[in-house]
Amino acid sequence: MDDMDLSQYLAKSLALVNHGSNDYINNYLLSELYSSSFIYNPTVFADILIKQYKTQIMSLHDLGLRKFLLVAVGPFGCIPNKISRGLFPIGACKDEVN
Repeated sequence: MDDMDLSQYLAKSLALVNHGSNDYINNYLLSELYSSSFIYNPTVFADILIKQYKTQIMSLHDLGLRKFLLVAVGPFGCIPNKISRGLFPIGACKDEVN
């Protein structure tokens, strides 16, 4: 498939892009393992991720993709990782994490 065929194929495709969950869970919410939450406040960290994702989305656009389904991250106040470690009261969410 040459570049023109690829661009035409991609123009008809739908790209599902789900970013951010692991960035927050692995790099921001595990403060005992990663320093991200000490270096960046939540707004700055989100801005950094958005900038990186925008670059990636634009790279896909430059390849010919035109249809995107961008999925946002959900609230992290009740993620299984934190619940299973007993960090939240049973049946409760951690508002400051959200």
